[in-house]
Amino acid sequence: MYINEVSKKCSLTKKAIDYYEKQGLVHPKIEKNGYRNYSNEDISLLNEIAVLRKLGLGVQEIKKIIVSSNKSSALSKYKYLVDIRMQRIIEQKNCFDRLIENYNINEMKDYVSRYLDYSFTIKEQKLSTFWIISIFQTNWKSI
Repeated sequence: MYINEVSKKCSLTKKAIDYYEKQGLVHPKIEKNGYRNYSNEDISLLNEIAVLRKLGLGVQEIKKIIVSSNKSSALSKYKYLVDIRMQRIIEQKNCFDRLIENYNINEMKDYVSRYLDYSFTIKEQKLSTFWIISIFQTNWKSI
């Protein structure tokens, strides 16, 4: 299937498909006339990429998921990151509410240090540990 058809089928622009190809995410067969012929596997992969991009993942993250032998585990990491961002936004909103109620920067400085800086650093460290353990477990099973 050629790029015009693939573009329609995957709801991606030709420019996006070219970009994903240049990034090494998809590898269509190049015909003698120079046209790129996309297989059904390429189309499935482009659909997967399109969904993951709409979820806000970058190309590097998508590469990790695509090559992962345990996609659920890989996706769990990114879901946890979204959870952390959501919690941080809720805490930021709470900080704004407290400041609106009583504009006291000294009090807020302590609150921000305690609830935003410290707690989210801990959560991010846990995420790193979780990611390392899941990679180890995945690789251990394949040995």
